Amino acid sequence: MSRFPSLAALAAVCLLIAPLTAHAGATDANATPTDAAVTPSAAAWRQQLPAESRSLMDRLGARLEAAYDEKHGYVDKNRLPSESSIEIALMNGRGESDSYWNAHARQSVDWMVTLFDTTMGGFFHGAEDSDVKSAAYAKRTDSNARRFEAVMLAWEATGDPRLKRLMRKEAEYFQRVLAEGRAGFVWGQVGDRQLYPEPNGLAIRSWLHYATLNADPRARDYALKSLDAVFEQSWMGFGAFWRQSFLQDLEKGARASDQAVMGRAYIYAARVAGREDDRTRAEAIGDLLLQRFIDAEDGHFNTTVAPKKDGSTRGSGRESLDNALVVRFLAELTHLTGEEKYRDAARGTVRAFAEDFDKMKLDAADWALAVRALSVNDLPSAPEWKSVVQNVPSTQSRSKTYRAGK
Repeated sequence: MSRFPSLAALAAVCLLIAPLTAHAGATDANATPTDAAVTPSAAAWRQQLPAESRSLMDRLGARLEAAYDEKHGYVDKNRLPSESSIEIALMNGRGESDSYWNAHARQSVDWMVTLFDTTMGGFFHGAEDSDVKSAAYAKRTDSNARRFEAVMLAWEATGDPRLKRLMRKEAEYFQRVLAEGRAGFVWGQVGDRQLYPEPNGLAIRSWLHYATLNADPRARDYALKSLDAVFEQSWMGFGAFWRQSFLQDLEKGARASDQAVMGRAYIYAARVAGREDDRTRAEAIGDLLLQRFIDAEDGHFNTTVAPKKDGSTRGSGRESLDNALVVRFLAELTHLTGEEKYRDAARGTVRAFAEDFDKMKLDAADWALAVRALSVNDLPSAPEWKSVVQNVPSTQSRSKTYRAGK
């Protein structure tokens, strides 16, 4: 019996997947999921956690399981899948094939796959977005990137060939629709074509993951060019990532989530591609968060920060999810650099939110990933990249971004 029964509807379409070509890098997912064989089981990695962290993980795990839906898996009240819940469940189930964590992860992936458009490619943001006549019709880059990542993690854990085909189909959609053309990823199939930081950070990191699985230098190089393009367009003001419209209007404040998600993408790139610029930019983001975003009294990170006339900054907001993202980034930055100041600040943030853990639902997954990262180094290693072979130029049309005055 299939471990992913609802994937059967995808089989006929996925078998017809064309080889990937074009500007985002040609790939062919021929890698084998060896990580599961060498990765320690949940019991083993939990021993790496301090006693306080193990207690926090138990509390967060209990909240996550309380939010589990027997029919759809880890979904919110609108039946949107929680990709973070899938990720931590797969981590908890490593080395334990009959674990209920693995069963719950599979059930969640099963539901998530029903949101994939088997005709045109890409994940709809939600079930109600599949009607092209609806104003809500949406295939967003951020949710596609998170689900692309979840599919890759699930394939690495299970080796299911249908997930491998779905992975390739989603990569083709990224390349054909979401890639901007020269570098970067747009907002979604419908919407603004500016290179916003958070969607790009998610997309670039997932694209780098896909490139690493295939040891594909073309896909890697597109991701690296994208990191450079987003930095060039969006790093400004007092030295932070800012969102600006196609009219080049800036938001009132820089977002903590933009910094954290882009920072994780730079860390991933520094590990798999070895560019010093990526490490330097990741450190600059970490220092920015510690200097401009942190609330020194409470230990949390402000959701947004805006400059004041006297040159100082004003922070506002205390969003739990944003802080979980920042904690995970700072933990990974510690693993990359060895600088304990980042982990020390992250631990202070965990303490600031710990009293809320017993009230959480699916957001417990993001905090579980953050707490785990403080002690466990999950950063990837560089593969043996393949040699670049000259391809025939693509005949696919490329999107263009027009800017005033150019």
